Amino acid sequence: MKLQTFHSSAMSWTATLVDAVPPHALSAPTPIGWTVGQLLGHLVAVNTQCRNSAAGIGPEHLPDQADLIGDDVLAAYRRSAVAFSQAFERSPDLLGRDLPTPMGPYPGEVVLFIGSLENLVHAWDLGRGLGLSAALPQDLAGDAAARVLGLGDLFDRFREYQMYGAPQPVGPDGTTADRLLAHLGRAPGAVLV
Repeated sequence: MKLQTFHSSAMSWTATLVDAVPPHALSAPTPIGWTVGQLLGHLVAVNTQCRNSAAGIGPEHLPDQADLIGDDVLAAYRRSAVAFSQAFERSPDLLGRDLPTPMGPYPGEVVLFIGSLENLVHAWDLGRGLGLSAALPQDLAGDAAARVLGLGDLFDRFREYQMYGAPQPVGPDGTTADRLLAHLGRAPGAVLV
């Protein structure tokens, strides 16, 4: 799957779950210890940073999260997702250029992939937090897993930066999605309390 196709599919799947969030559920817990509202706020920041990176704007210019969100985190998420996607659609040559990130310069293809992965995996977290059937699409999970493994040591730097938790065990019957989620620090079979 082409990276732009992966991005579009991941963002579309995420949007489906975001659209299912009732405003009264923003204080619901997610499997990563954040509330639904905090998780959406994080994704607004991720999407905005990716858009800024595409424009050559470094992380030091990222507005305060409260300023990014305003009084409607759901609308802020939708705006940020569109801006992220449009930034890379307008300039496909960005994929081969180094872009500023909080961890230093990275190729645009890495910025686009990690931003897309963040949306995809946090959409799963969101679905779990809301009690929705949020089975990660197997084609996206397979593509994401191959890309994560393809990053090799670079992905370990993201883990050191605490973007992802330690790998979790997964049973022999685990799906590709289960293995991806476990590799990213999630426990796909765990029950939320």
